[in-house]
Amino acid sequence: GVDRSQLAALEGWSTLISSCEREFIVNGLDHGIRMDGRQRLESRNIQLKVGTVPSCYGSASVHCGGTKAIASVQAELSDTGAEGSGASVEVSVTCSNMPSSAGRQAEDMSAALTADANRIFARPIPTLIKSLMVSDRHAWKLFVDVMLVEYDGCLLDVVSIAVWAALSDTKLPTLSTFTNADGSVGVELSLEMEEKNKKPLDLSSVPTYVSITQVGKHFIADATAIEEACAGCRISYAINARNEVCCIHKSEGRGLKPTQIVSTMGAATQFGSNRMKFLDKKLQDLIDKDSGDDLLDRDVL
Repeated sequence: GVDRSQLAALEGWSTLISSCEREFIVNGLDHGIRMDGRQRLESRNIQLKVGTVPSCYGSASVHCGGTKAIASVQAELSDTGAEGSGASVEVSVTCSNMPSSAGRQAEDMSAALTADANRIFARPIPTLIKSLMVSDRHAWKLFVDVMLVEYDGCLLDVVSIAVWAALSDTKLPTLSTFTNADGSVGVELSLEMEEKNKKPLDLSSVPTYVSITQVGKHFIADATAIEEACAGCRISYAINARNEVCCIHKSEGRGLKPTQIVSTMGAATQFGSNRMKFLDKKLQDLIDKDSGDDLLDRDVL
């Protein structure tokens, strides 16, 4: 059989949800209660693991409610050229475990999530670029592959958290530079490959998405697939640990009034700031202890 949440992600809940179910969800939000017991701006449980994929520079898996993503990082050394544009991060998202009938819809969803995830890195992030520079002419180029394996709403948010977590787990080898006889600059790999000689990336300005969904007359965070099926609109804010809104993505549905944009941005900023602080602490604990599993308890954000 086909998993209902997978079909929801592909086809929308309009064909799978009855008017009675829709009314039940909307009426519940009128009373401040969601189907899973959360409040309107409350996160689902998030499980994090790092170092989940072998033979890569960094990896992580994120399980948020019924949505799960696995991310891995590969790197290559590139010539920055005269304009110094070699340092970059490129994200690719693949939707797996889809029903065979999905066909082109799965490809379209993968392409859309890939485009949305890459918006985070469309403009240079100075602190991250500095971490990737080896010399004036050489820099690291990172490729982050994300695989979605379970689907229950808020896919973009989970993808962005997986990217951030995998980059947090990434430590690049130490390289040294030398000048050739002709004046050109070369690089060589340090023979000291111990973990202590590998440098982590500066992700202080790298954001993750917070999607705010309108259901009825209310706005909610971290929506499930069935809640997204009742949505009038959804807007996603990319917010970093400094509470900076780096980009805004309006994905679907009706338009928003200026006052609604201001209010949803405020809610998303608070939600995202608290989530980022919590995840940063938990992820750092995982890296320091070299364990691999921790749990984000429910919190009203």
